[in-house]
Amino acid sequence: MHTLLTPVLSLALLASVATACGGKQNTDDTGAVEQTVEATASLRVIHAAAAPTATAFLNDVQLGGTISAGSEAGPLDIPVGSRTLTVRAADGTTELASSRETFEADTEYTVVVGGSLQNLLVIVLGDAVPTPVPGQSFVRFVNAHSDAVTIQQGERAVADGLAPGTATNFIEMEPESYRFEGSSGELAEGLSISVNDGRVYLVTAYGTGSALAYIVTTLR
Repeated sequence: MHTLLTPVLSLALLASVATACGGKQNTDDTGAVEQTVEATASLRVIHAAAAPTATAFLNDVQLGGTISAGSEAGPLDIPVGSRTLTVRAADGTTELASSRETFEADTEYTVVVGGSLQNLLVIVLGDAVPTPVPGQSFVRFVNAHSDAVTIQQGERAVADGLAPGTATNFIEMEPESYRFEGSSGELAEGLSISVNDGRVYLVTAYGTGSALAYIVTTLR
């Protein structure tokens, strides 16, 4: 996971991405044509910052339009290799944060943009997403708020003082409905979700300026 803290005036974020496919054609004596297609990775973007909209770039190629706070885009195909992921203001010019990342083929990446107008968080999650067997589910929590967050499920702390820009491991949970209670300083907000059989969820906690909020993403 890679986290950046950067001053920000206004924010914007990724909605779609260009797929880099192409290649060369090799023709043998029989006239057969072989085409090589460039490998890709999968990228999902979650906008969990206390700001309205923004733009994102991979190297200097804009990854589509904008996405509003509290929303997500993807999964989207991106070319593999070492590339610079940049978050810019809505003008597409003012750089807010930049991170050099290596994207590997056939790997799922989630980029969470969070934090406040003064401190932007860019969180890159690229570790393997588990594949549940029947009767099994997983839930993971990521903190895109500017302060530590604690999330309780009954008497169980599933995220105890989770630092800004960090995430828990994937937590195995039986398929059923759950009520989570989140707190950060004086802010407190609950979340009720149905965890379905064979699914993997990412729960992003973030601040809206005056309250905690959540984005629930189904990864599997």
